[in-house]
Amino acid sequence: MHLARITSVGLALLGLWQPAWADVPCWSNFATLSESSNPEALTANSHWQLIETLGRGKVSLPTLEKLIAAENPFEIPEQDGYDLSNLRTKMKRLEGMVREKGWYTPEAVLAIRAQLNGQLDVLRGVKAKREVSLEETQRHDIAVIERKHNAKEALNPSELRFLYELEYELDGPTKGFKFSGDPRLKKIRDQRDQRKDLVQAIGDGIAEEEISLTSEDAVRGRRFHYGDLDLRGLTSVQGLTLPTTVHGSLYLSGLTSAQGLILPTTVYGSLYLSGLTSAQGLTFPTTVHGGLDLSSLTSAQGLTLPTTVHGSLYLRGLTSGQGLTLPRSHTGNYYGPPIPR
Repeated sequence: MHLARITSVGLALLGLWQPAWADVPCWSNFATLSESSNPEALTANSHWQLIETLGRGKVSLPTLEKLIAAENPFEIPEQDGYDLSNLRTKMKRLEGMVREKGWYTPEAVLAIRAQLNGQLDVLRGVKAKREVSLEETQRHDIAVIERKHNAKEALNPSELRFLYELEYELDGPTKGFKFSGDPRLKKIRDQRDQRKDLVQAIGDGIAEEEISLTSEDAVRGRRFHYGDLDLRGLTSVQGLTLPTTVHGSLYLSGLTSAQGLILPTTVYGSLYLSGLTSAQGLTFPTTVHGGLDLSSLTSAQGLTLPTTVHGSLYLRGLTSGQGLTLPRSHTGNYYGPPIPR
């Protein structure tokens, strides 16, 4: 049977929803749903269908955003202007049944968040709008920048942010453009004074000498490193001072100990620490815009993960999920042991 119909049957049998076809004799009770081969998808679909049915026209976009970031996505936050008590009550009943079946897992939570993120995009009209306008906007901006560069005209800060593909990172994951990847941009960048351009593009009082473009320069304590920072050859943090911000991914997979390691405040790509066997005392950036690789950790003791991870989380080396708390907002895949509830 189609997953959406199974989900609706499950809600109907829970007494949470009364569809027009509720008399279809599929199962006698919710327990039968334990035979599902995809409980994560079933849980996520049930979760969204309940919101859509009882919260249509009531649940605001900011409330959905809070729900995505919440540790427990079954806890509907308070919202001014509408009474969501009925949805809140029914959602807790759904949570109870999901937990009873043993389906409340990190994978299910991630599936719910992914479902909510997808629905949020649809509700905002982002997908349809970006598919048409983003390509046109980028094509126009590249043409303008190319013309001004060839004519040796000054580029304004907005054009420089586009040229150096900073818009998505500097404005956050829900604003601006993702990397366009157009080879014309790199060709233009290679012909320019990059540090001078980045001073204007970044702003915030940054100076040219606070910007690094190479790994050799980056370890001298710069404020901002442009691009990926590959330090896989390092086996010790002695004398290492990382930039405050890394525009791109940070590779530190050669380190086996976190002792003395001070990570950047912001990493706009992925953070690779696959060689660490312990993260005791390590302070992570609040947000990692890519993935986080800690695949050699053997214990979660002393581990405090970032609040937000937008990519995959690798914790395959852990023998137990006891004491592990996932990021409050995590939109990628989770690779690690089950987490006890």
